[in-house]
Amino acid sequence: MDNITLLKEFEDLAERMSIHVRYGKLDGEGGLCRYRGIYHIVINRRLDTDGRINLLGRAFSGFSLENVFLIPAVREAIDRNREGN
Repeated sequence: MDNITLLKEFEDLAERMSIHVRYGKLDGEGGLCRYRGIYHIVINRRLDTDGRINLLGRAFSGFSLENVFLIPAVREAIDRNREGN
């Protein structure tokens, strides 16, 4: 699977989980936050596709995903970017 397709799969996963993904000009890479009870993943729009995938993998590693259907490439990206690995 190419990285553009993997990024789209992550964005679709976020939508299914009601997590808002936003791209903007940031000083850092971005990350996960919760505002007024809604999760948001904010991503520096200057990141390349690999950087975006890595950030999304780290963000989703904090969620319980046992009951969520994930294609193997998404699960691998999450596991690869899990904090502490």
